[in-house]
Amino acid sequence: DLNGPNHKNFIGYAALGWFPTTRTQVGFRLGRDFHDSLWGNYFADTGGSLAVSHVFNWNMRIDAGLGVYRRRYAGLPIPGQDIQDIVAYTAAPGFVRRDTLISANLQIEQAFGKIWVVGARYSLAANLTDFAVEFDNGFVSPARFTRSLLLVFAAVRY
Repeated sequence: DLNGPNHKNFIGYAALGWFPTTRTQVGFRLGRDFHDSLWGNYFADTGGSLAVSHVFNWNMRIDAGLGVYRRRYAGLPIPGQDIQDIVAYTAAPGFVRRDTLISANLQIEQAFGKIWVVGARYSLAANLTDFAVEFDNGFVSPARFTRSLLLVFAAVRY
C-alpha cells in the first residue's frame, strides 16, 4: 500500500484467571491483535480487559466486564489520490488514525427450574477519538461515538 506501512509488531495475548471461591471467577487479559481493514491498510488493537463472574446460592448469576483498547489504523486512503470524495482528515498525521475504545457491561440472570432463565444486560461502548473525515461537499463526519444497549431476555438452557 503506497500510503501505509505493513504490520510488523507482535500479535498475542496473555490472560490470567483467578477463582477466589468455587462460585467466583476473575479474569484479566492483556494483548495486541491485528486485522486487515476495509478503511486503510490494517488496524491493531492494544489493551486489556477485566471480567468478573459470580453465581449466588439462589442460582442468580452476575457478570461484569471492562475493556480498554488503543486502536491504530494505518494506511488510510490518501485524499484526492486514493479516494476523490474526501478532502482531508482531522487528527490523522501520516494517514494514521488512533482511537481509544472503552467497553463495559453488566449482566444479571436468574434461573427458574432446570432450564428457564430470565435476565437483563447493559452494555456501554465508546470510541474516544478526535479523528474526523472532511468530504468535498463540506460534510464533516466525526468518528467519536458512545453507544448504550439495554437488553432484557428469557432463555432456555440445557
